[in-house]
Formats: sequence, structure tokens, C-alpha cells
Amino acid sequence: MAITNASRVADFGSGIGTEGAVLQVDNTNKRIGIGTTNPQAMLQVGTAVTVYGNSGIVSATTFYGSGSGLTGVASTDNIITSTASTMADIYSTGIVTATSFVGDVTGDASGSSGSCSGNAATATLASGLTNTPDITINNLVGVAATFSGVVTYEDVTNVDSLGIVTARTGVRVTDGGIDVASGISTFKGAHFDGGTLLKEKVNITAGKLSDNLNIDLEDGMVHHFTTPETTTSIPNIRVSGSVALNDMMATGETITLTVITTADAAGYSAQWTIDGSATTEEWNGGSAPSAGGASGKDFYTLNIIKTGNAQFTVLANVSNFA
Repeated sequence: MAITNASRVADFGSGIGTEGAVLQVDNTNKRIGIGTTNPQAMLQVGTAVTVYGNSGIVSATTFYGSGSGLTGVASTDNIITSTASTMADIYSTGIVTATSFVGDVTGDASGSSGSCSGNAATATLASGLTNTPDITINNLVGVAATFSGVVTYEDVTNVDSLGIVTARTGVRVTDGGIDVASGISTFKGAHFDGGTLLKEKVNITAGKLSDNLNIDLEDGMVHHFTTPETTTSIPNIRVSGSVALNDMMATGETITLTVITTADAAGYSAQWTIDGSATTEEWNGGSAPSAGGASGKDFYTLNIIKTGNAQFTVLANVSNFA
């Protein structure tokens, strides 16, 4: 058959190809397809590249290359140019570099060097900070904070510390007083100028000293037994059942213990022990008591001086008040 223009058009209209390469001309819709027999735009190559001639749109599933030769590209939510001032979102798995950042920062931020500066009205999250940056803020409000180094601050309502609180130029309490719930308080000196009561706790036991031989100093330095004595006893002085007095005193330190018993002639304590070990008392007047008071209260005072490891000098005195 002779090849004419009409036959050529018919061939393109029905689709011609070599080894699977198809060239399709759709005269009805004015479309050309390469690699497809059903083009959906003015020019379509396969199923991935489409050219919309009238609108100037080129559609593809992927673009390759640096894009350095592109011109006339306008800024959109996903493309930013040097003339644009805003961009909707930036997602990067590498480093984002800018001369400045403006606006709120949310999420986690971390780094190994550098610093952050500027003003921010509100920070929604403070998590994710790592390493040792310097941070300057106006106000800090929180439930709890943990510091491993020295914290310096002024005008604080409450201080709750698990360790030692050190004041370099003194502590001034203008109201409420100082309440030490447990442990031993150490002072280089003390001055009391009146104005209120100077009080000490008395540990009152509804029983006899002879039935309660352990004098636990963690309960106080004054112990009062309200039941009349009936026999002699050897009381034991300690801090508690698990803490020895020897462990809480240094050589050269002294304490004063007061024990008050409800008097009876048959009840008295001429010997005492410390941490369960016998000690030699030096009694006021030169001799230990041989009887209790006939009535009233027997008032024992023991000045205990630590002279070495587990070694004590005990200056003892007993008086009767009736």
C-alpha cells in the first residue's frame, strides 16, 4: 500500500511503535503520548511526566539535579527563594544554618557547642537541653529542680536541700524561727539577747528508770521518769539503739545529761554505762549515792567528756528535791 499523509495520520491515531516504544496521537483531544496509548495531557511521557501546554505546568513524580539553572521560580510553602521572607516548614536531617532565628521554638533542641541568646516571651518546652550551655532567664517557675554545683540566689521564700546549705555572710531569721527536726546542730558560738523563751525538750516516761534502762539521747538531753523507783539500777547512755554516743562525739567534746526520777529510798543509780560499757563516775562530794531520796524527785546531772576513743570522764551529781 502506498504511504500517504492520510495513512500516516491513521497510523499515529491508532498508535505505532518499535520494540514496545509507543507514539500515540489523539487528534480528538489534541494529545500526544509517548510510551502510553492513552495520553491525559497535551504531552505525556509514560505515566510519570506530563506537560500541560496551555497552563505551562510540568508534572513529574521526581526531579533530579541541583536545580542551579532554574530561573523564574516563585516561592511556595515548599520552595523558598532568596527573595522570599517566609517559609511554612523546613525539615532537615542535617544542619540548618541561618544568620538569625525569629519566633517560638517548640520540641527538643540539643547541641555540643555555641549558645542561645535573645528574648522570648514564652517557651512551651524546656526538655531536650543537653551538655553545659549558659542560660540567662528572667523568672524560673517549677515544681522541683536538682543542681549538682553551687546555687546562688536572693529573695527566696523556701529552701529545701538534701545536702548542706552554706550562707557566706550569716543567716538572719526575721520570723518563724529555725526548726531542726533531726540530727546534730553545730555552732561555733551562740548569742541569745532575750525577747522570747529559751526552751529544751524533756522526754517524759510514764515508768521507772529501773524498767527503762536505755537513755536515748536522740529523745532529748533531759529525761523524766514519773513512776516511783523501787530498786537500784545501772542505766545505759547512748544516742539510739543503732547509734553509739562514741560515734557522735569527738575527743575533747562534752555533753550534759539530766535524769529525773521519782524518789524512793530503795531506788538509786550509783553506776552508769555508756554504749553498753562500764565507765567510772566521779561523784560530787567524793562518793556515789547509797540511797535514794525519801520523797520528791532525785535529780541526776552527768557531765560527759570524751577523752579518747570510747573513753569518757563522767562528772556526776545527784540532788533530792522534795
